[in-house]
Amino acid sequence: MSFIGKVGTEIQIVLHKMKGGMTMRFKSLWTTLLVCAMSVGFTQSAFAGEIRPHAVGIGDTQAEALAITPNKHITLFLSHSNDADWFKWTNRAINGETKFVGLQPSSSDAEYRLGFKLRYANGFESSLFFAPDTGPGNLQSISNLAVPAGATLYVVVLSKRFGPGHYTLLFAN
Repeated sequence: MSFIGKVGTEIQIVLHKMKGGMTMRFKSLWTTLLVCAMSVGFTQSAFAGEIRPHAVGIGDTQAEALAITPNKHITLFLSHSNDADWFKWTNRAINGETKFVGLQPSSSDAEYRLGFKLRYANGFESSLFFAPDTGPGNLQSISNLAVPAGATLYVVVLSKRFGPGHYTLLFAN
């Protein structure tokens, strides 16, 4: 075999080894990427059990107040410093009822105000009253709130100092 023949054979052997090695490297890389993509795609979020609705532009006025149900809670957020979230409940019982309304911020980064007013069956509407200020991050509440038969209770959440985070509105008997 000539010198050129030997060199050509050696080059073919080296190329064959490189090709096999490159194929193995490519297969390993492809498998690793596929496993990573699948593990990211099928993992569950750490917040999967928590529902945080991101509803912007609903309940922003008393006329657009969201209906609330006793013994339920709602978790929402204010989207900017001038945002307000209004809620309402109408006492359809034949007697008056007392209610508890509470506001629990998710953190002390924002300060909220909890207010309420009543619209009586005869159409008269009270002024807006606020729960005592308990400081950033603390529960604000209104206990033993008397709602006469046929009256509608309006509850509002306002921002005193806007910040990130959500709040939970508690409404109970």
